[in-house]
Amino acid sequence: MSRTRMPLAASAAALVALAAAGCAPQPQNTPAAAGSKDASRCTTDNPSLHKRGQLTVATDSPAYEPWFDSNTPSNGKGFESAVAYAVAEKLGFERDQVKWVVEPFAHSYAPGPKPFDFDINQISITPQRAKAVDFSTSY
Repeated sequence: MSRTRMPLAASAAALVALAAAGCAPQPQNTPAAAGSKDASRCTTDNPSLHKRGQLTVATDSPAYEPWFDSNTPSNGKGFESAVAYAVAEKLGFERDQVKWVVEPFAHSYAPGPKPFDFDINQISITPQRAKAVDFSTSY
């Protein structure tokens, strides 16, 4: 049985590393999944994006301070909101090309395909969760 592993971001440094590794998750048997830093894949028209030309970022709702401000991730205020926009910029996305979606906490680390490119959330890493998704380094 195959499963899709999606990155769950937990720190600014890890998100920058995610950006350097590629724009979207790759099957685990590809060079990109093994840590390739092929910058040519990091384009806004990458067909591996959830939606071409758009960076789809997920978080739960409510989104709490200081990680987000006023439960509005798209305002760029708060640590995780600002980090997501910084990663988007590094990948070549304009602010208006970033789409925020709500992903309930328990769904964000469940196995299977996801309707986003990455999730930025406060999720504690457990062995069971780590079997389902790839986590960034925690802060």
